Amino acid sequence: MRDNSPGAADLYVRHGKHRRSVACLYVNKLDDVDLAVLEDIIARQFAQDMAG
Repeated sequence: MRDNSPGAADLYVRHGKHRRSVACLYVNKLDDVDLAVLEDIIARQFAQDMAG
């Protein structure tokens, strides 16, 4: 996930335990996922991709 937009780093910190690669977000356990934050990350990435 190459989200370089303002505030993106904070979202990933709030998301919980994870790893990222160029285009993927990896989680070990679903319990580690904050669904509201994940929704924000997906929406921001989608908007960035559509604008780009």
